[in-house]
Amino acid sequence: MITLKPENNTIEIPFTIADKYLSKALQRAGYDNIPGNAIINKTLTGIGATHQEIKAFRHSIIIEPNVPVIKGKVKANPECFGIYKGKKVKQIERYLQKPSPAYKKLLVTPEGFWKITEAAQNLDIDIYATYFCLFDECEKIGQDLDYRKSITFPINDFFQFTNKAFVSATPLKQAHEEFDKQNFRILKIKPDFDYKVSLELTFTDTIRKTIDSKIQTLLDHGSKCICIFFNSTKGIKAVIDQFNKSVQQYSIFCSETSAKDLNVMGFKVHSDFNPLYLNRINFFTSRYYSAVDFVLPQCPDVIIITDLDTAIHSMIDPYSEAIQIQGRFRNTHANGNRFNSLSHITNLLLLDHLTQEEAVQELDVWFQTAQSLKQRYNNATMSNEKKAIEKEFKNCRIYPFLETPNLECEFKRNTFSIINKYSTERVKSYYSGEKLLQAYEDSEYFNIDYIDSIDHSFTFDFSLKDLAKRYNNPNILQKTIILDIIEQLEKGITSESILSSLKNATNAERYKDVQAVIEAYKLLGRTKLKNTFKAINKDFKSAKLFQTSEQKRFSSEVINEIITEFEHDIKKQIPKSDINERLQKIYYKYSLVKKTGIPLVVTQLMIFDYFDGNNNNEDRTYTLINILPDIYEKSKINS
Repeated sequence: MITLKPENNTIEIPFTIADKYLSKALQRAGYDNIPGNAIINKTLTGIGATHQEIKAFRHSIIIEPNVPVIKGKVKANPECFGIYKGKKVKQIERYLQKPSPAYKKLLVTPEGFWKITEAAQNLDIDIYATYFCLFDECEKIGQDLDYRKSITFPINDFFQFTNKAFVSATPLKQAHEEFDKQNFRILKIKPDFDYKVSLELTFTDTIRKTIDSKIQTLLDHGSKCICIFFNSTKGIKAVIDQFNKSVQQYSIFCSETSAKDLNVMGFKVHSDFNPLYLNRINFFTSRYYSAVDFVLPQCPDVIIITDLDTAIHSMIDPYSEAIQIQGRFRNTHANGNRFNSLSHITNLLLLDHLTQEEAVQELDVWFQTAQSLKQRYNNATMSNEKKAIEKEFKNCRIYPFLETPNLECEFKRNTFSIINKYSTERVKSYYSGEKLLQAYEDSEYFNIDYIDSIDHSFTFDFSLKDLAKRYNNPNILQKTIILDIIEQLEKGITSESILSSLKNATNAERYKDVQAVIEAYKLLGRTKLKNTFKAINKDFKSAKLFQTSEQKRFSSEVINEIITEFEHDIKKQIPKSDINERLQKIYYKYSLVKKTGIPLVVTQLMIFDYFDGNNNNEDRTYTLINILPDIYEKSKINS
């Protein structure tokens, strides 16, 4: 049985907004390079983990998930040698024999790794002792295994390296006996700033109409570049057909195999990414979900599509793929953003799925079936009988989950394919409704703006007395219940009446949830409310903490301390940095926080919340003229 082990060997490494790159955070923690025997959870995309290894003063083999990534890295770093279809072992040998570069950098897909081992053997090079092996975007091992059976082939080789590491911004939990045997650590990068991005999540039962409406709205608002991530060439063609625009207005980026089918239909199809190939509307399959760097001339609008009617495999995991997709966009544009908007449009479907415990049980049953076949094989005396058993064995459900799928040897389970099964079942469970919304909230990477475009009119004729009954109905989304409560408040129904209707009909926790919705509505208003009780509770606590902090920031106690600190500097030119530093000490002393709940950091002009004055940009100083009248009045309270 394979289970996922708790991450109990984790080292947290602080990351400041001034760091920009992983290398700085690691250096501050005492690591000159990416350390060996580690899983690097870099949390943030685009902070230069691969770039750091490319520039490291050591020989490196970097395993990348897809060919476009390798081509992009080699183009930016000509000292590297990219290995993919068409590259020969002899070419690798010639690169390794050249005097320069001094430190060899081999970039390869998992499927092409064998070419490196063959070249090394031919040249009598012990790559396992002399090279550092970095497996980039390591979550792809599990996620892509369904259609890339050879993606785990380098794993046994990977663990033979003296120095090696996994790295990703979204490393799904890994399980392999070698992690324990070789004392792997998890280095988790911990940003000290708010890095969340806004995402519009739309549930719809008219997927084509909703997609069309979204694209048209963006075009009407002047969008110059729309990037659509949809892992189905059939679905992409259906969207284009429905939208009914000339095929010349689109570009499609996908694998070479898919490109052959689409090229026949007259579409502009590319298997490699180049900004010059971009059109006003662009589609990307999963080949471009991770690792590829998009540096675009126009600030794009980004749409993620899941169409479960057309392609079940278009499901997106909020914990990994959604984060990776937004991370493709590297450059900041004139508006200060990497993209104008980010949205995920999906329909819903009650998919059969297993819990992890059920998946374990299922795998165990399949494994027992394989063991019985193995016993029959060992007992067979006729070659035809053995061949028949071998054929039956290869059709076994457990066959893809074995690292040693051979009846002649002991079975060993492939832990990465098993993790893939757990992950697939987990993601399938989200697409029946509010679990997907909750997963996005729990990923802690997105600020969600939720749109429910599904017709729920068949579910109820609503009145206050029905609230408790509907609240306990598992088929009704939490968002719907939250809207019901808000609508009752806006009709003039008192919070006491709403709570009274639920008091004897729900458990204590649910009663608290409704209380939180009512209090959050009073404090934040309708538009700021999220879509689940958990998210509302979290936002309410943060808002309440921020409200208390702001009250304290303008309390007589804090104001008097600020006046005392700066009263001798009135009408003097003072360096901005000096003022910010002195004001920051006072804010830290009183534990003032931002809306997100993290410590409040002094920003430019914040001193003018208390003083009238001048901002002298040329010499980077402030001149404080006098205390603001209302601040002066507050200073006298309780003084």
